[in-house]
This record gives sequence, structure tokens and C-alpha cells, in this order.
Amino acid sequence: METFVNGAVFGGAIAAVIILVGVFMRPTLKCSECGTPLPKFRKPASFHQGMWGGYTCQNCGAELDAKGQKKDA
Repeated sequence: METFVNGAVFGGAIAAVIILVGVFMRPTLKCSECGTPLPKFRKPASFHQGMWGGYTCQNCGAELDAKGQKKDA
């Protein structure tokens, strides 16, 4: 049982490192409307943003997809 717990802790630590490296290596996106840089860590404003990614620009309030492009109404 102890080896299982050690493996789970080690696996979780490796997964956390991989996720953090992915976040910090990602290029900085900019709002397609006003050019404001978007944050690397985001706070979803809706369920859709939480599930599929996306941003709300802090400067102009535009709804953007996960790639920083303005979403159609």
C-alpha cells in the first residue's frame, strides 16, 4: 500500500509540473479588439469559458475564444 501512495504522490507531482510548464511556455495572447495582453491564468466568466476556454478582455469587455479571437454573437 505504501508503494501505491508513493507512486500516486510522485505521479501527481509530475502532472503538476507538466501543466505548469505548459502554461508558462504558451505564447501570450492579445485581445483581437484592442490588443491588450490576456492573462496566463484566467478566471472564467461563464460555464462555457470554464469548459472550453476563452476570455473576457479586462480592457474592452470583448468575449474572446481560447485563441483570443472575438466570439460571434
